[in-house]
Amino acid sequence: MLPYLAKIGTIPIHTMAVFWCLGYLTGAILVIVLARREGLRMDKVLNLMTLGIIASVIGGKVSAVLLLTSPNQLTWFARHPAEILKIWEPGFSFYGVVAFATLAGLWYTLRSGLPVYRTADFFIPGVALGHAIQSLGDFLAGAHPGIPTDLPWGVVFSNPAFRGISNVPLHPVMLYISALSSVGVLTAYGWLQVRKGREKFFLSFIFYPAFRVFRFRFFGGEMFFLSGAFYACFRFFVEFFRDPRTLIWYPNCPLPQTQVACLVFFILCWGWYFALRAIWETEQKGLPYRSWMKLCFQLAEVVRWLAKRIPYKEK
Repeated sequence: MLPYLAKIGTIPIHTMAVFWCLGYLTGAILVIVLARREGLRMDKVLNLMTLGIIASVIGGKVSAVLLLTSPNQLTWFARHPAEILKIWEPGFSFYGVVAFATLAGLWYTLRSGLPVYRTADFFIPGVALGHAIQSLGDFLAGAHPGIPTDLPWGVVFSNPAFRGISNVPLHPVMLYISALSSVGVLTAYGWLQVRKGREKFFLSFIFYPAFRVFRFRFFGGEMFFLSGAFYACFRFFVEFFRDPRTLIWYPNCPLPQTQVACLVFFILCWGWYFALRAIWETEQKGLPYRSWMKLCFQLAEVVRWLAKRIPYKEK
């Protein structure tokens, strides 16, 4: 366990904070590389990344307070709202990061003219890479400990500062998440390569047949929503291996807030994916739009109209 990497005078350098910053940096570099290959305007991509980072930091802190704190702690934060914005202190929620960054990205892409779904797709490898590094930092800091296990890969924490069960093998939950995200980086990158017709990609013998078997259509937004649905499903089951003491249960709620957030993300991503797929197939076959599809187009126009009402001036 390594809660602090170093100290500058009396100021501790938190391991989690360093790895979150490193995750943002490496993820951003990968996004820039992919954006250049996609031929998108780099000035707009950089603006989008900057806006997304700011929104994700705010969302991560705010959602961590709402999802992972007790009623007494919520009262304390209500009296000291400035404490929520101390981004150098540990305490971020990935759900809030994704939610706020997605909303900010949707607004900016609608205002700037970037292709919404295509842009969302090529951000996935960078997000997965950043999340893998961030989860590794959480593990090193001893955050989000797992429940006891007899499995050979159980991890024992003996540091007195550890908040979980010490000197007992525990599930390395954050390593599970980091490993999944690492696989997600390779999968998302391979997806983009195969979708662009590069079947000579070094893992195309795995990706291309799999895409054909599962009938993926390679339309804009497919990778974004499938990635969100798969991650939410995986995270829902991983939460069963986390130490229950790290999760706060509100009255009349059979599930902790983290699993409720997973269910919401899964329903939204899965439903949006099938809606986009149905619309794409309808357009490919030249069939008339159904009534619910026309309603979706009307709602999209409302969202676009609302996005343009927020003041914005392109430099």
